[in-house]
Amino acid sequence: MPDATDDVLRTAVEKSCLGRARRLGKLLAIAASNSVPGRLSDSVATRLTSAVAQSACVRWLTSEPTGETVVVDLERTRTVGPVVRLLHRATATASRSYRASALRTVVRQWRRASTPIRTAVCQSTAWRLLGDVLKPPENPDRDP
Repeated sequence: MPDATDDVLRTAVEKSCLGRARRLGKLLAIAASNSVPGRLSDSVATRLTSAVAQSACVRWLTSEPTGETVVVDLERTRTVGPVVRLLHRATATASRSYRASALRTVVRQWRRASTPIRTAVCQSTAWRLLGDVLKPPENPDRDP
């Protein structure tokens, strides 16, 4: 539940350059959507979306599979097999090296040390206010 401090901060942000920039962004979005290039790009995007959705490739990819399931072991193919085997070896080696590295120790210690800081920041009023400021408008047509 917002308190008086939140209201004061929100008012200060709205009167600051951040508030003006947000209002300008809303006005520019409305102007762009009402302009000829904006409407043209919307029309092109709509037609392109429709064409792609109705394409044979999309229908094939989204169709229900038949009862006959074929399993292909890509590791045994000549084309993809060498790449898959190389990736298996590389990830196994990298995983073993990481488990024995000092980097892993540093990452774990940093994660443990930063958890209380991250929790405090995420629960602060400033963080919530920043989220409110950066949140996109619910309906750009309603509030220019």
